[in-house]
Amino acid sequence: MALRLLATVLVLLSAPAFAGVVFEFELVDATDPAAEPDRINASVEGERIRMDVKGPRGANADMIFLGDRHEMLAVDHDSQTYVLIDDATIDQISSQLSQLEAQIQEMLKDVPPEQRAAVEQMMKQQMPSTGGAEPVTEIRSTGESGEKNGYSAREFELYRDGRREKSFWVTDWDNIEGGRDAARAFGSMAEFVQELQDAMPDFAKSSAVGTNAYEHLEELGGFPVVTIDYAPDGSAMGESHLKRSRIEALDAGEFEAPDGYARKTLVQ
Repeated sequence: MALRLLATVLVLLSAPAFAGVVFEFELVDATDPAAEPDRINASVEGERIRMDVKGPRGANADMIFLGDRHEMLAVDHDSQTYVLIDDATIDQISSQLSQLEAQIQEMLKDVPPEQRAAVEQMMKQQMPSTGGAEPVTEIRSTGESGEKNGYSAREFELYRDGRREKSFWVTDWDNIEGGRDAARAFGSMAEFVQELQDAMPDFAKSSAVGTNAYEHLEELGGFPVVTIDYAPDGSAMGESHLKRSRIEALDAGEFEAPDGYARKTLVQ
């Protein structure tokens, strides 16, 4: 009995649990309402967030944000590998892209103007860029309010360069169980992803992280319980719904790469 108790204590000490918050989301394909939604569980503790995606369109992968270490892990369960993104990685990405753009400009300096314009347009479409003008973004309140997914919410719209890109139904943090405790973590993740997007914009737009979905939390003054993404023609492409949240004890191991997984290098 004593040995069994000792073993139990050792297990508890080796895998401490923390009081955290779990957010449950559903991602709906607005172009195919009959399709099964993807489901995301976002586990939040302190300044750490783990997002697990499951569903027909979700990859067998997790995203782990470590705000206290200013790091992000992209975990691929199929290959049993992970990529670590930290400040050094972001600096390397920015430096390599700047060098590549300088090399391309050097190669194009003697190309006739009409051919050069065509090549630059092709390169712009096929590779991320660190240059170019920053898009003009604006958050507008529609003045509409109502109940969404059981939360009282107000509607806002995000315009980028004059085009409506998203709409948000936003509830106050206090209306969400554990919301105030998680607000800092989501804000910290938004800042990190913005740094990554500034270094290589197309990475954040094409990865599981998506466009910086949480970068406007401070302006919105709460948390979106419904987010709708719009195509350039104004039609809805997808919707994200917060279904519920709950207080839960979280294992510290949830915020680390699984044992035995190999680390891959994002930049050479």
